[in-house]
Amino acid sequence: MPTKAEQRERTREQILRVATRNFADSGYAGVALEDLVAEVGLTRGALYHHFGSKHGLFAAVVERAQTSVAEAVERDVARSEKRGEPAPAPFLAGCRAFLEASLAPEVRRILLVDGPAVLGWGDWREGDLDSSALLLEDGVAELVGAGVIRTHSVPTVTTMISGALNEVAIAGAGADDPQRAIDDAITTLARMLDGLGRPDGPAAERHPEFPSRTPRRLDAMPLAPKPADFPRIRGALKFYMVASVITGVMLLLLCAEMLLKYVWHLELYAFGPGGVLSLEPVIETTQGLESTGIGVNLSTGILIAHGWFYVVYLFSNFRLWSLMRWRFPRLVLLASGGIVPFLSFFLEARVGREVRTYLETREADAAAQVASTASDSEPVEAAQ
Repeated sequence: MPTKAEQRERTREQILRVATRNFADSGYAGVALEDLVAEVGLTRGALYHHFGSKHGLFAAVVERAQTSVAEAVERDVARSEKRGEPAPAPFLAGCRAFLEASLAPEVRRILLVDGPAVLGWGDWREGDLDSSALLLEDGVAELVGAGVIRTHSVPTVTTMISGALNEVAIAGAGADDPQRAIDDAITTLARMLDGLGRPDGPAAERHPEFPSRTPRRLDAMPLAPKPADFPRIRGALKFYMVASVITGVMLLLLCAEMLLKYVWHLELYAFGPGGVLSLEPVIETTQGLESTGIGVNLSTGILIAHGWFYVVYLFSNFRLWSLMRWRFPRLVLLASGGIVPFLSFFLEARVGREVRTYLETREADAAAQVASTASDSEPVEAAQ
């Protein structure tokens, strides 16, 4: 005799099967819960007990469809790998499985048409990222590891392929020959992967800035800096390095001033009764610490100067960060240099070395490609 938990799971699965068929046939708007519970042989309350609402039921159906597609992809990839087929054959087999599974009547409308509209792009995309998109990104990473393609941004390639496959799946449903549409899509995808694996081919000749020898950095934006921006990057780097040193010095002075004031109860004054420079006591009152010195309060001046220089420092951070197209965490790290003692000096040396090396490498790559193109054209000119 089945337990209560098994009975609940059976009932839930039965509801999902019937709901999947109804949503696939009539769409989300065309399904009435009264008809659905009557077909299942349950009460409306039983359905609400399992899913809470029609929206909750549809979300469960979408999740079930996403899982089904992901399982089909994993299964076909495993079969290709078991046959010993070299990359990118398993990856292409998985993409074909995705298209074939997505074109199934019980999946296409639910997953690709009503899913994003009913659940909202964010929730639908989150489910996709946990299933098929996750497998796709793993597959792209494996292609990079196997040397089949060359890219410094696996997420960008994954997103482009994912968008293309989704569009093919939607368009394929209305095609006269869906299977041929899938075959054409996989053939095109194979050619795209071949192009990504040949950085010295025609695409590289049209785009000499292709960073063929530049290592991928985890904190770099998917897009590389533009060669046209290299002069501005060098100027921004100089500005940043100068601002880093000044801000770092002002921060150390500020720390020393805070120690004087709050530990030893002293403030630094200039041109007062005590001479050109003097340390004057700070006394505690009912309203807090109060200065007793006369003259120019250098302690307060240091505080104000650091604040203004920190604003300039932040501007230099943003300018260099935007030109280099780094990820946002790098901007946060650079900004921390103005509030963490000694950090700006460390970052100034490291960032300066990293940016200069990057620019030199990119320029060397471009020069080598231009020289290679020129040498390839010499035999043709001689023959003419």
